Amino acid sequence: MIQRRPKVLIIQNILTHYRVPLYNHLQEVYGDITILHGGKKSTVDQINFNEVLLKDMEFKGYYYNFSFYKHINSYDIIVGMYDLRWLNIWIIPLLKPKTKFMFWGIGVSTESGFDVDKSKDSYRFKIGKLAKALIFYSELPIKKYIDAGFDPKKLFVAPNTIAANHDFQIENRTFQKFLFIGSITARKKILELIDAFEEVMSDIPEYIKLEIIGDGPAKASIVSYVNEKGLNNRVIVNPGFYGEDKTEVFRDAICTISLGQAGLSVLESLAYGVPFATYADAITGGEKSNVINDYNGFLLQDKEEAKKMLIKMVDGTIDVRKMSENSRTYYVENRQIKHMANGFITAFNYLRGK
Repeated sequence: MIQRRPKVLIIQNILTHYRVPLYNHLQEVYGDITILHGGKKSTVDQINFNEVLLKDMEFKGYYYNFSFYKHINSYDIIVGMYDLRWLNIWIIPLLKPKTKFMFWGIGVSTESGFDVDKSKDSYRFKIGKLAKALIFYSELPIKKYIDAGFDPKKLFVAPNTIAANHDFQIENRTFQKFLFIGSITARKKILELIDAFEEVMSDIPEYIKLEIIGDGPAKASIVSYVNEKGLNNRVIVNPGFYGEDKTEVFRDAICTISLGQAGLSVLESLAYGVPFATYADAITGGEKSNVINDYNGFLLQDKEEAKKMLIKMVDGTIDVRKMSENSRTYYVENRQIKHMANGFITAFNYLRGK
């Protein structure tokens, strides 16, 4: 007898391109996956799961849609964003208490740094206890939730990551630039990175550049800053790169650096065999925990330490190729899409009593 595949609904604000490989993998190995979201229809070529669009309604930073609930029937499992602003989602377990419902998210506030702002904790805990299970981006919130009275058996981790080009050949790597890649915002401290690079430029071979790839609200000020300082020959600012295969972007990178924030660019960098450097107190959703100091990256204390790192990466003090191999090995052994999917599958099986 052929067993029916579980029907899983995952609710998101938008369907981002970097989540498509995760949902495709879950569709392939677990069940029938449907993504309900309030964004635009995905333009990714190969989508093997179901996609349902829903126009959200925003009021003073909160979201509610009156037609939402007609879309959530007939699923074995429902996964909702652990986002307090989406009223529809956290009302689900109140309206449908028998539903196998779980929240998925970071689990703490991150705007001021990971779990620095605790003002919403009590509210977040009350909402979290409505769900049958919680799944986090990293292991970092687990102890906090256990201390708050959550049953450890209901807490799961799907380590946040991205897919990368499996055909990438690490032996073809060269080392000719320092790299920043991602959205260009003030809190990432790109100006501080430029200053650090400028202050040690005389100790770094002239062929080695600092390349900044991205778009965002602070880009114009970055471009103006580089022009004003006459750094155009050494600091290159390029548009955002949104292709799935970033081999050409990372192939010649010595190290990816984002001093103020460490998000999915950590995993993206490691996937292509490029170490990642950030401040030890950088804003993160938990991805920073993948940086192992002096193994696959650097957790820096301040700009002076960043300047020393830049020099050591090019003067032979640090074995850059070995660190590159470490970075790729860490990703392959711990943070492929299958590792993230396995976290979901473990939680799904728990909810279904398996």
